[in-house]
Amino acid sequence: KRIWNELEQALVTRKNIAGELELGMQDSRYYSFHIIPEIFDKAAESRLLVIFRDITVSRKEKLYLSSLLDTIPQQVWTAKADGTIDYVNGIVIRDFALDPDSPFGNGWQHYIHPEDVQESNRAWTHSLSNGSEYHVQFRLKMADGQYLWHLGRAVPVLENGEVALWIGSNTNIDLQKKGQEQRDEFISIASHELKTPLTSIRAFNQLLARTNDLEKAKSYLQKVDLGTTKLERLINDMLDVSKINAGKLQFNKSVFILNELLQECCENLQLSVTTHRIIFKESENISVYADRFRMEQVITNLLSNAVKYSPDADVVGVSIKVEQEGVIVAVEDHGIGIDSQELEKLFDRYYRSDNAAQRFGGLGLGLFISSEIIKAHQGTFWMESELGLGTTVYMRIPLSETVLIKNSAATELDYSNEHLSIHCNDQQGWMEVNWTGYQNFESVQNGGLQMIEVLRSSGLKKVLNDNREVLGNWSEASDWAGKVWFPMMVEAGLQDFAWVFSPSIFAQLAAQKSFDVSDGKANVRFFHDMEEAKRWL
Repeated sequence: KRIWNELEQALVTRKNIAGELELGMQDSRYYSFHIIPEIFDKAAESRLLVIFRDITVSRKEKLYLSSLLDTIPQQVWTAKADGTIDYVNGIVIRDFALDPDSPFGNGWQHYIHPEDVQESNRAWTHSLSNGSEYHVQFRLKMADGQYLWHLGRAVPVLENGEVALWIGSNTNIDLQKKGQEQRDEFISIASHELKTPLTSIRAFNQLLARTNDLEKAKSYLQKVDLGTTKLERLINDMLDVSKINAGKLQFNKSVFILNELLQECCENLQLSVTTHRIIFKESENISVYADRFRMEQVITNLLSNAVKYSPDADVVGVSIKVEQEGVIVAVEDHGIGIDSQELEKLFDRYYRSDNAAQRFGGLGLGLFISSEIIKAHQGTFWMESELGLGTTVYMRIPLSETVLIKNSAATELDYSNEHLSIHCNDQQGWMEVNWTGYQNFESVQNGGLQMIEVLRSSGLKKVLNDNREVLGNWSEASDWAGKVWFPMMVEAGLQDFAWVFSPSIFAQLAAQKSFDVSDGKANVRFFHDMEEAKRWL
Protein backbone atom coordinates (compact mmCIF):
# COMPACT_ATOMS: atom_id res chain seq x y z
CA LYS A 1 0.00 0.00 0.00
CA ARG A 2 2.82 2.37 0.86
CA ILE A 3 4.55 1.75 -2.49
CA TRP A 4 1.33 2.43 -4.45
CA ASN A 5 0.87 5.69 -2.56
CA GLU A 6 4.45 6.71 -3.34
CA LEU A 7 3.96 5.83 -7.04
CA GLU A 8 0.80 7.89 -7.28
CA GLN A 9 2.50 10.83 -5.59
CA ALA A 10 5.44 10.67 -8.01
CA LEU A 11 3.06 10.67 -11.00
CA VAL A 12 1.16 13.66 -9.70
CA THR A 13 4.07 15.78 -8.47
CA ARG A 14 6.60 14.72 -11.15
CA LYS A 15 9.22 14.70 -8.34
CA ASN A 16 11.71 12.02 -7.38
CA ILE A 17 10.87 10.07 -4.22
CA ALA A 18 13.25 7.95 -2.14
CA GLY A 19 12.83 5.84 0.98
CA GLU A 20 13.32 2.53 2.73
CA LEU A 21 10.95 -0.29 3.55
CA GLU A 22 10.88 -3.70 5.17
CA LEU A 23 9.31 -6.57 3.26
CA GLY A 24 7.40 -8.71 5.71
CA MET A 25 8.38 -12.16 4.55
CA GLN A 26 9.52 -14.98 6.83
CA ASP A 27 13.01 -13.53 6.91
CA SER A 28 12.52 -9.78 6.80
CA ARG A 29 14.67 -7.92 4.33
CA TYR A 30 15.22 -4.21 3.95
CA TYR A 31 15.23 -2.33 0.64
CA SER A 32 15.89 1.21 -0.45
CA PHE A 33 13.79 2.54 -3.31
CA HIS A 34 14.05 5.46 -5.74
CA ILE A 35 11.04 6.50 -7.87
CA ILE A 36 11.95 8.68 -10.86
CA PRO A 37 9.19 10.05 -13.18
CA GLU A 38 10.01 9.81 -16.91
CA ILE A 39 8.02 11.94 -19.41
CA PHE A 40 7.85 11.08 -23.13
CA ASP A 41 6.28 14.00 -24.97
CA LYS A 42 6.00 12.12 -28.27
CA ALA A 43 3.83 9.39 -26.87
CA ALA A 44 2.19 11.71 -24.38
CA GLU A 45 2.83 9.04 -21.81
CA SER A 46 4.08 9.18 -18.25
CA ARG A 47 6.29 6.45 -16.97
CA LEU A 48 8.05 5.79 -13.67
CA LEU A 49 11.52 4.37 -13.22
CA VAL A 50 11.61 2.45 -9.93
CA ILE A 51 14.93 1.20 -8.52
CA PHE A 52 15.07 -1.22 -5.58
CA ARG A 53 18.30 -2.07 -3.77
CA ASP A 54 18.71 -4.74 -1.08
CA ILE A 55 20.19 -3.01 1.99
CA THR A 56 19.49 -5.75 4.53
CA VAL A 57 23.13 -6.22 5.51
CA SER A 58 23.92 -2.52 5.87
CA ARG A 59 20.60 -1.90 7.68
CA LYS A 60 21.30 -4.65 10.22
CA GLU A 61 24.82 -3.33 10.71
CA LYS A 62 23.36 0.11 11.32
CA LEU A 63 20.86 -1.27 13.85
CA TYR A 64 23.65 -3.19 15.58
CA LEU A 65 25.82 -0.07 15.74
CA SER A 66 22.89 1.98 17.03
CA SER A 67 22.22 -0.60 19.75
CA LEU A 68 25.89 -0.59 20.67
CA LEU A 69 25.97 3.20 20.93
CA ASP A 70 22.90 3.11 23.18
CA THR A 71 24.79 0.97 25.72
CA ILE A 72 27.62 3.43 26.38
CA PRO A 73 27.12 6.15 29.03
CA GLN A 74 28.06 9.07 26.74
CA GLN A 75 25.79 11.10 24.52
CA VAL A 76 26.80 10.27 20.92
CA TRP A 77 25.81 12.20 17.81
CA THR A 78 26.67 12.74 14.17
CA ALA A 79 26.24 15.85 12.04
CA LYS A 80 26.38 16.73 8.38
CA ALA A 81 29.27 18.74 6.98
CA ASP A 82 27.40 21.99 7.69
CA GLY A 83 26.88 21.04 11.35
CA THR A 84 23.24 19.96 11.14
CA ILE A 85 22.79 17.04 13.55
CA ASP A 86 21.33 13.98 11.83
CA TYR A 87 21.71 11.27 14.51
CA VAL A 88 21.64 11.05 18.31
CA ASN A 89 21.88 7.91 20.42
CA GLY A 90 19.46 6.75 23.09
CA ILE A 91 21.33 8.55 25.89
CA VAL A 92 20.58 11.92 24.25
CA ILE A 93 16.92 10.95 23.89
CA ARG A 94 16.79 9.86 27.54
CA ASP A 95 18.67 12.85 28.98
CA PHE A 96 16.50 15.41 27.20
CA ALA A 97 13.25 13.38 27.07
CA LEU A 98 13.09 13.69 23.28
CA ASP A 99 10.70 12.21 20.76
CA PRO A 100 12.81 9.54 18.98
CA ASP A 101 11.04 10.24 15.68
CA SER A 102 11.58 14.01 15.71
CA PRO A 103 14.66 15.54 14.04
CA PHE A 104 17.22 17.07 16.41
CA GLY A 105 18.69 19.51 13.88
CA ASN A 106 20.51 22.36 15.65
CA GLY A 107 18.81 21.56 18.93
CA TRP A 108 21.89 21.80 21.20
CA GLN A 109 21.34 25.54 21.55
CA HIS A 110 18.13 24.92 23.45
CA TYR A 111 19.87 22.81 26.13
CA ILE A 112 23.16 24.67 26.68
CA HIS A 113 23.37 26.87 29.78
CA PRO A 114 22.98 30.56 28.78
CA GLU A 115 26.39 31.37 30.27
CA ASP A 116 28.07 28.71 28.10
CA VAL A 117 26.32 29.37 24.77
CA GLN A 118 28.76 32.00 23.49
CA GLU A 119 31.90 29.91 24.07
CA SER A 120 30.23 26.78 22.68
CA ASN A 121 29.13 28.59 19.51
CA ARG A 122 32.56 30.16 19.06
CA ALA A 123 34.30 26.77 19.31
CA TRP A 124 31.79 25.06 16.97
CA THR A 125 31.97 27.83 14.37
CA HIS A 126 35.76 27.68 14.46
CA SER A 127 35.71 23.90 13.91
CA LEU A 128 33.21 24.13 11.04
CA SER A 129 35.23 26.83 9.30
CA ASN A 130 38.55 24.98 9.24
CA GLY A 131 37.65 21.33 9.88
CA SER A 132 39.48 21.18 13.22
CA GLU A 133 38.52 19.05 16.21
CA TYR A 134 35.76 20.45 18.43
CA HIS A 135 36.43 20.51 22.18
CA VAL A 136 34.43 22.39 24.82
CA GLN A 137 33.06 22.11 28.36
CA PHE A 138 29.49 23.25 28.93
CA ARG A 139 26.44 22.70 31.09
CA LEU A 140 23.48 20.91 29.53
CA LYS A 141 19.92 21.10 30.85
CA MET A 142 18.59 17.63 31.65
CA ALA A 143 14.98 16.51 31.48
CA ASP A 144 14.55 17.15 35.23
CA GLY A 145 15.62 20.79 34.80
CA GLN A 146 19.07 20.63 36.38
CA TYR A 147 22.22 21.60 34.50
CA LEU A 148 25.10 19.10 34.44
CA TRP A 149 28.63 19.71 33.22
CA HIS A 150 29.62 17.84 30.03
CA LEU A 151 32.76 17.55 27.96
CA GLY A 152 31.82 17.97 24.29
CA ARG A 153 34.08 16.59 21.57
CA ALA A 154 33.68 16.11 17.82
CA VAL A 155 36.04 15.01 15.06
CA PRO A 156 35.57 15.50 11.31
CA VAL A 157 35.41 12.56 8.88
CA LEU A 158 37.13 13.52 5.63
CA GLU A 159 36.43 12.33 2.10
CA ASN A 160 38.70 13.55 -0.70
CA GLY A 161 40.10 16.16 1.65
CA GLU A 162 36.69 17.61 2.50
CA VAL A 163 34.60 17.23 5.67
CA ALA A 164 31.88 14.67 4.95
CA LEU A 165 30.41 14.45 8.44
CA TRP A 166 31.11 14.99 12.13
CA ILE A 167 31.14 12.35 14.87
CA GLY A 168 30.73 13.73 18.37
CA SER A 169 30.12 12.86 21.99
CA ASN A 170 29.19 14.59 25.24
CA THR A 171 30.58 13.02 28.42
CA ASN A 172 29.02 13.78 31.80
CA ILE A 173 31.82 15.29 33.93
CA ASP A 174 29.59 16.89 36.54
CA LEU A 175 30.95 14.86 39.47
CA GLN A 176 34.56 15.49 38.42
CA LYS A 177 33.89 19.19 37.90
CA LYS A 178 32.21 19.64 41.26
CA GLY A 179 34.85 17.47 42.90
CA GLN A 180 37.55 19.75 41.50
CA GLU A 181 35.66 22.79 42.76
CA GLN A 182 35.40 21.21 46.22
CA ARG A 183 39.12 20.33 46.19
CA ASP A 184 40.02 23.88 45.22
CA GLU A 185 37.81 25.21 47.99
CA PHE A 186 39.33 22.67 50.39
CA ILE A 187 42.87 23.79 49.55
CA SER A 188 41.87 27.38 50.22
CA ILE A 189 40.20 26.47 53.52
CA ALA A 190 43.07 24.16 54.53
CA SER A 191 45.60 26.93 53.93
CA HIS A 192 43.59 29.22 56.19
CA GLU A 193 42.94 26.57 58.85
CA LEU A 194 46.62 25.56 59.00
CA LYS A 195 47.80 29.15 59.07
CA THR A 196 45.55 30.13 61.98
CA PRO A 197 47.13 27.89 64.67
CA LEU A 198 50.61 28.60 63.28
CA THR A 199 50.01 32.33 63.66
CA SER A 200 48.76 31.75 67.20
CA ILE A 201 51.77 29.58 68.10
CA ARG A 202 54.21 32.15 66.71
CA ALA A 203 52.51 35.02 68.55
CA PHE A 204 52.49 33.30 71.94
CA ASN A 205 56.08 32.14 71.48
CA GLN A 206 57.09 35.76 70.95
CA LEU A 207 55.16 36.81 74.07
CA LEU A 208 56.76 33.95 75.99
CA ALA A 209 60.24 35.12 75.03
CA ARG A 210 59.54 38.62 76.39
CA THR A 211 57.95 37.82 79.74
CA ASN A 212 59.45 37.00 83.11
CA ASP A 213 56.02 36.51 84.71
CA LEU A 214 55.64 32.81 85.55
CA GLU A 215 51.84 32.84 85.50
CA LYS A 216 51.75 34.57 82.11
CA ALA A 217 54.33 32.12 80.81
CA LYS A 218 52.14 29.18 81.87
CA SER A 219 49.14 30.76 80.14
CA TYR A 220 51.14 31.34 76.95
CA LEU A 221 52.40 27.75 77.00
CA GLN A 222 48.83 26.48 77.32
CA LYS A 223 47.85 28.56 74.28
CA VAL A 224 50.83 27.17 72.34
CA ASP A 225 49.80 23.65 73.34
CA LEU A 226 46.22 24.25 72.16
CA GLY A 227 47.48 25.56 68.83
CA THR A 228 49.81 22.59 68.44
CA THR A 229 47.00 20.15 69.21
CA LYS A 230 44.73 21.78 66.64
CA LEU A 231 47.49 21.76 64.04
CA GLU A 232 48.22 18.10 64.74
CA ARG A 233 44.53 17.22 64.37
CA LEU A 234 44.28 19.02 61.03
CA ILE A 235 47.39 17.30 59.69
CA ASN A 236 46.21 13.88 60.91
CA ASP A 237 42.85 14.40 59.19
CA MET A 238 44.56 15.15 55.89
CA LEU A 239 46.87 12.15 56.30
CA ASP A 240 43.89 9.90 57.05
CA VAL A 241 42.13 11.05 53.88
CA SER A 242 45.27 10.26 51.87
CA LYS A 243 45.44 6.79 53.43
CA ILE A 244 41.74 6.18 52.76
CA ASN A 245 42.17 7.23 49.13
CA ALA A 246 45.10 4.82 48.79
CA GLY A 247 43.30 2.03 50.70
CA LYS A 248 46.06 2.00 53.31
CA LEU A 249 44.25 3.08 56.47
CA GLN A 250 45.35 0.50 59.05
CA PHE A 251 43.11 -1.06 61.71
CA ASN A 252 44.26 -2.88 64.85
CA LYS A 253 41.19 -4.64 66.20
CA SER A 254 40.74 -5.89 69.74
CA VAL A 255 37.87 -6.58 72.12
CA PHE A 256 36.81 -3.72 74.40
CA ILE A 257 33.68 -2.50 76.13
CA LEU A 258 32.11 0.18 73.94
CA ASN A 259 30.22 1.74 76.86
CA GLU A 260 33.50 2.48 78.63
CA LEU A 261 34.93 4.15 75.53
CA LEU A 262 31.81 6.30 75.13
CA GLN A 263 31.99 7.38 78.77
CA GLU A 264 35.69 8.13 78.42
CA CYS A 265 35.15 10.26 75.29
CA CYS A 266 32.33 12.19 76.95
CA GLU A 267 34.42 12.90 80.05
CA ASN A 268 37.49 13.93 78.05
CA LEU A 269 35.56 16.40 75.91
CA GLN A 270 33.66 17.73 78.93
CA LEU A 271 37.00 18.83 80.44
CA SER A 272 37.46 21.35 77.63
CA VAL A 273 33.79 22.27 77.06
CA THR A 274 32.02 24.61 79.47
CA THR A 275 29.10 25.62 77.26
CA HIS A 276 27.40 22.21 77.08
CA ARG A 277 26.61 19.28 79.33
CA ILE A 278 27.46 16.01 77.58
CA ILE A 279 25.02 13.41 78.90
CA PHE A 280 25.67 9.70 78.32
CA LYS A 281 22.68 7.42 78.82
CA GLU A 282 24.23 4.23 80.11
CA SER A 283 23.09 0.68 79.32
CA GLU A 284 24.31 -2.86 79.88
CA ASN A 285 27.88 -3.36 78.78
CA ILE A 286 28.49 -4.19 75.13
CA SER A 287 31.85 -5.47 73.94
CA VAL A 288 32.94 -4.90 70.37
CA TYR A 289 35.73 -6.29 68.26
CA ALA A 290 37.06 -3.13 66.66
CA ASP A 291 39.93 -0.67 66.46
CA ARG A 292 39.61 1.22 69.75
CA PHE A 293 41.71 4.17 68.61
CA ARG A 294 39.69 4.63 65.41
CA MET A 295 36.39 4.27 67.27
CA GLU A 296 37.55 6.93 69.73
CA GLN A 297 38.38 9.11 66.74
CA VAL A 298 34.84 8.69 65.35
CA ILE A 299 33.06 9.29 68.66
CA THR A 300 35.19 12.33 69.50
CA ASN A 301 34.46 13.80 66.08
CA LEU A 302 30.71 13.29 66.49
CA LEU A 303 30.72 14.84 69.98
CA SER A 304 32.86 17.80 68.85
CA ASN A 305 30.53 18.45 65.91
CA ALA A 306 27.48 18.27 68.16
CA VAL A 307 28.96 20.93 70.45
CA LYS A 308 30.28 23.05 67.58
CA TYR A 309 27.03 23.15 65.60
CA SER A 310 24.72 23.84 68.55
CA PRO A 311 26.07 27.17 69.86
CA ASP A 312 22.71 28.21 71.28
CA ALA A 313 22.03 24.91 73.07
CA ASP A 314 23.58 23.55 76.26
CA VAL A 315 23.10 19.76 76.06
CA VAL A 316 24.50 16.98 73.87
CA GLY A 317 23.02 13.51 74.33
CA VAL A 318 24.75 10.18 73.74
CA SER A 319 23.02 6.80 73.84
CA ILE A 320 23.73 3.18 72.96
CA LYS A 321 21.35 0.29 72.32
CA VAL A 322 21.30 -3.17 70.79
CA GLU A 323 18.88 -4.04 67.99
CA GLN A 324 18.55 -7.06 65.76
CA GLU A 325 20.93 -5.60 63.16
CA GLY A 326 23.62 -4.58 65.64
CA VAL A 327 24.64 -2.06 68.27
CA ILE A 328 23.66 1.56 67.55
CA VAL A 329 25.34 4.64 68.98
CA ALA A 330 23.48 7.96 68.66
CA VAL A 331 24.80 11.49 69.25
CA GLU A 332 22.09 14.15 69.43
CA ASP A 333 22.34 17.94 69.46
CA HIS A 334 19.81 20.77 69.38
CA GLY A 335 21.70 23.02 67.01
CA ILE A 336 21.43 24.61 63.58
CA GLY A 337 20.33 21.45 61.78
CA ILE A 338 20.96 20.44 58.17
CA ASP A 339 18.80 20.69 55.08
CA SER A 340 17.49 17.28 53.99
CA GLN A 341 19.00 17.70 50.50
CA GLU A 342 22.48 17.99 52.00
CA LEU A 343 22.41 15.01 54.37
CA GLU A 344 23.83 12.42 51.92
CA LYS A 345 26.54 14.79 50.67
CA LEU A 346 27.95 15.37 54.16
CA PHE A 347 29.86 12.08 54.00
CA ASP A 348 31.66 13.10 50.78
CA ARG A 349 35.26 14.23 50.80
CA TYR A 350 35.68 17.99 51.20
CA TYR A 351 31.93 18.66 51.41
CA ARG A 352 30.77 21.25 53.93
CA SER A 353 27.15 22.18 54.51
CA ASP A 354 26.34 25.71 53.37
CA ASN A 355 24.67 26.34 56.71
CA ALA A 356 27.81 25.26 58.57
CA ALA A 357 30.41 26.68 56.18
CA GLN A 358 29.04 30.18 56.57
CA ARG A 359 29.37 30.18 60.36
CA PHE A 360 32.03 27.67 61.40
CA GLY A 361 35.57 26.77 60.43
CA GLY A 362 37.04 23.35 59.74
CA LEU A 363 38.16 21.27 56.80
CA GLY A 364 34.98 19.25 56.40
CA LEU A 365 36.89 15.95 56.57
CA GLY A 366 35.69 14.59 59.90
CA LEU A 367 32.44 12.98 58.78
CA PHE A 368 34.04 11.49 55.66
CA ILE A 369 36.81 9.90 57.74
CA SER A 370 34.33 8.70 60.38
CA SER A 371 32.08 7.18 57.73
CA GLU A 372 35.00 5.31 56.13
CA ILE A 373 36.12 3.97 59.52
CA ILE A 374 32.63 2.63 60.25
CA LYS A 375 32.42 1.09 56.76
CA ALA A 376 35.71 -0.70 57.43
CA HIS A 377 34.00 -2.29 60.45
CA GLN A 378 31.13 -3.45 58.17
CA GLY A 379 28.92 -0.84 59.83
CA THR A 380 26.66 1.96 58.62
CA PHE A 381 26.48 5.68 59.28
CA TRP A 382 23.51 8.02 58.83
CA MET A 383 21.88 11.24 60.02
CA GLU A 384 18.48 12.63 60.88
CA SER A 385 18.15 16.40 61.00
CA GLU A 386 15.80 19.38 60.81
CA LEU A 387 16.86 22.94 60.14
CA GLY A 388 16.82 24.97 63.33
CA LEU A 389 15.98 21.97 65.53
CA GLY A 390 19.13 19.88 65.58
CA THR A 391 20.77 16.73 64.31
CA THR A 392 21.16 13.13 65.44
CA VAL A 393 24.05 11.11 64.01
CA TYR A 394 23.86 7.32 64.17
CA MET A 395 26.48 4.64 63.69
CA ARG A 396 25.69 0.94 63.64
CA ILE A 397 28.15 -1.92 64.16
CA PRO A 398 26.74 -5.31 63.07
CA LEU A 399 26.11 -8.06 65.61
CA SER A 400 28.98 -10.12 64.19
CA GLU A 401 31.29 -7.44 65.63
CA THR A 402 29.59 -7.19 69.05
CA VAL A 403 28.94 -9.23 72.14
CA LEU A 404 26.28 -8.32 74.70
CA ILE A 405 27.56 -9.27 78.14
CA LYS A 406 24.65 -10.65 80.16
CA ASN A 407 24.60 -11.62 83.83
CA SER A 408 23.21 -14.97 84.97
CA ALA A 409 22.07 -16.34 88.29
CA ALA A 410 25.03 -18.70 88.67
CA THR A 411 27.80 -16.08 88.81
CA GLU A 412 28.14 -12.57 87.46
CA LEU A 413 30.43 -13.90 84.73
CA ASP A 414 28.62 -17.06 83.63
CA TYR A 415 27.15 -16.89 80.13
CA SER A 416 25.10 -19.07 77.80
CA ASN A 417 23.35 -19.00 74.45
CA GLU A 418 22.23 -21.58 71.89
CA HIS A 419 25.80 -22.25 70.74
CA LEU A 420 27.83 -22.37 73.98
CA SER A 421 27.84 -21.99 77.75
CA ILE A 422 30.61 -20.51 79.91
CA HIS A 423 31.06 -21.23 83.62
CA CYS A 424 33.81 -19.91 85.86
CA ASN A 425 34.78 -22.82 88.11
CA ASP A 426 36.57 -20.94 90.86
CA GLN A 427 37.00 -24.10 92.93
CA GLN A 428 39.01 -25.82 90.19
CA GLY A 429 40.57 -22.57 88.99
CA TRP A 430 39.53 -22.74 85.36
CA MET A 431 36.88 -21.53 82.93
CA GLU A 432 34.64 -24.28 81.53
CA VAL A 433 33.35 -23.75 77.98
CA ASN A 434 30.87 -26.12 76.38
CA TRP A 435 30.13 -25.74 72.64
CA THR A 436 26.98 -27.39 71.25
CA GLY A 437 25.31 -27.92 67.86
CA TYR A 438 26.31 -26.67 64.42
CA GLN A 439 28.83 -23.84 64.40
CA ASN A 440 29.64 -21.27 61.74
CA PHE A 441 31.91 -18.26 61.46
CA GLU A 442 29.50 -15.91 63.23
CA SER A 443 28.76 -18.24 66.14
CA VAL A 444 32.45 -19.06 66.63
CA GLN A 445 33.42 -15.40 66.48
CA ASN A 446 30.74 -14.26 68.92
CA GLY A 447 31.47 -17.13 71.29
CA GLY A 448 35.21 -16.57 71.08
CA LEU A 449 34.85 -12.88 71.87
CA GLN A 450 32.64 -13.71 74.83
CA MET A 451 35.29 -16.12 76.13
CA ILE A 452 37.87 -13.32 75.99
CA GLU A 453 35.66 -11.01 78.04
CA VAL A 454 34.90 -13.61 80.69
CA LEU A 455 38.54 -14.70 80.91
CA ARG A 456 39.73 -11.11 81.32
CA SER A 457 37.05 -10.25 83.87
CA SER A 458 37.43 -13.42 85.94
CA GLY A 459 41.20 -13.36 86.21
CA LEU A 460 41.35 -17.10 85.49
CA LYS A 461 44.33 -18.45 83.52
CA LYS A 462 43.06 -21.88 82.46
CA VAL A 463 40.34 -22.99 80.03
CA LEU A 464 38.61 -26.35 79.66
CA ASN A 465 37.16 -26.19 76.15
CA ASP A 466 34.60 -28.95 75.47
CA ASN A 467 33.79 -29.62 71.79
CA ARG A 468 32.27 -33.08 72.21
CA GLU A 469 28.77 -31.88 71.29
CA VAL A 470 29.84 -29.83 68.25
CA LEU A 471 28.25 -30.95 64.97
CA GLY A 472 29.58 -30.41 61.47
CA ASN A 473 32.66 -28.50 60.39
CA TRP A 474 33.56 -24.93 61.45
CA SER A 475 36.74 -24.65 59.39
CA GLU A 476 35.62 -21.31 57.90
CA ALA A 477 36.40 -19.73 61.29
CA SER A 478 39.70 -21.51 61.97
CA ASP A 479 41.89 -18.86 60.31
CA TRP A 480 40.24 -16.11 62.34
CA ALA A 481 40.60 -18.18 65.51
CA GLY A 482 44.30 -18.73 64.91
CA LYS A 483 45.28 -15.27 63.75
CA VAL A 484 42.97 -13.12 65.87
CA TRP A 485 41.15 -14.93 68.63
CA PHE A 486 43.86 -17.07 70.24
CA PRO A 487 46.45 -14.25 70.47
CA MET A 488 43.73 -12.16 72.12
CA MET A 489 43.06 -14.98 74.59
CA VAL A 490 46.76 -14.95 75.49
CA GLU A 491 46.61 -11.18 75.89
CA ALA A 492 43.61 -11.62 78.23
CA GLY A 493 45.72 -13.84 80.51
CA LEU A 494 45.42 -17.38 79.12
CA GLN A 495 48.19 -19.78 80.18
CA ASP A 496 46.78 -23.33 79.81
CA PHE A 497 44.15 -24.46 77.29
CA ALA A 498 42.73 -28.00 77.29
CA TRP A 499 40.75 -28.74 74.12
CA VAL A 500 38.49 -31.79 74.18
CA PHE A 501 37.91 -32.88 70.58
CA SER A 502 34.64 -33.21 68.70
CA PRO A 503 34.01 -36.70 67.24
CA SER A 504 34.17 -35.10 63.75
CA ILE A 505 37.59 -35.52 62.15
CA PHE A 506 37.04 -32.27 60.19
CA ALA A 507 36.25 -30.36 63.37
CA GLN A 508 39.44 -31.80 64.90
CA LEU A 509 41.48 -30.53 61.94
CA ALA A 510 39.88 -27.09 62.28
CA ALA A 511 40.72 -27.06 65.99
CA GLN A 512 44.37 -27.90 65.35
CA LYS A 513 44.57 -25.26 62.61
CA SER A 514 43.36 -22.68 65.12
CA PHE A 515 46.72 -22.92 66.86
CA ASP A 516 49.06 -23.60 63.95
CA VAL A 517 49.56 -19.87 63.50
CA SER A 518 49.60 -18.90 67.20
CA ASP A 519 52.72 -17.54 68.85
CA GLY A 520 53.03 -20.40 71.36
CA LYS A 521 52.86 -18.21 74.48
CA ALA A 522 50.20 -20.46 76.08
CA ASN A 523 50.21 -24.21 76.69
CA VAL A 524 47.70 -26.01 74.45
CA ARG A 525 46.85 -29.70 74.61
CA PHE A 526 44.22 -31.70 72.68
CA PHE A 527 42.29 -34.55 74.29
CA HIS A 528 39.69 -37.16 73.40
CA ASP A 529 38.87 -37.85 77.07
CA MET A 530 37.39 -35.21 79.41
CA GLU A 531 38.86 -36.65 82.62
CA GLU A 532 42.32 -36.72 81.10
CA ALA A 533 41.93 -33.04 80.14
CA LYS A 534 40.92 -32.15 83.70
CA ARG A 535 43.89 -34.00 85.16
CA TRP A 536 46.22 -32.13 82.83
CA LEU A 537 44.79 -28.75 83.88
